[in-house]
Amino acid sequence: TGAGFAHLEKNWGSSFPKGWIWSQAFGEDNKSQISLAGGKILGIQAFLIGYRSEKIDWDFRPPFTIRLFEKLSIFMKEKHSSVDGFLDLEVQNFSQKLIIKVRCPPKTYISLACPLKQGHEPDYAIQSYRASFHITALTKQRGGVWTVVETKEMVNGVLEFGGEYSHVSVGLGKV
Repeated sequence: TGAGFAHLEKNWGSSFPKGWIWSQAFGEDNKSQISLAGGKILGIQAFLIGYRSEKIDWDFRPPFTIRLFEKLSIFMKEKHSSVDGFLDLEVQNFSQKLIIKVRCPPKTYISLACPLKQGHEPDYAIQSYRASFHITALTKQRGGVWTVVETKEMVNGVLEFGGEYSHVSVGLGKV
């Protein structure tokens, strides 16, 4: 007997984006957590992000987490590479900013089959459970100056790249 955390999800493949990133971690003290998912859909890139700690309870969602053509946004910057095992994400609204840096050793990826309209497709996503996170939370002060409210390190999180965001599925011609 004991206690633990679980992750449940449902997706029957009818609405999977062309490319996506999913990432999640808990602080070692179990008092902080981050969860994010984003991808390409309908010509835009969009993310949902939640960050919780003893000091912070923040959510970021569209319109603040949208980039047109994966380039144009006033509120979000994003860079990723499944080949190199990283995600850099900076998102803000009018008073809060979150800078997220996720790193994982690419040799720790496992390959996943994903539910698509035509059935489960092997090697459509890759995922590592050895991701490390560096998170910086800032608030905007008078005069428009951003001030750091908290920095947090998390280890042994997950980082997943799927579809067009995974070099494995692209290299195998799956997308």
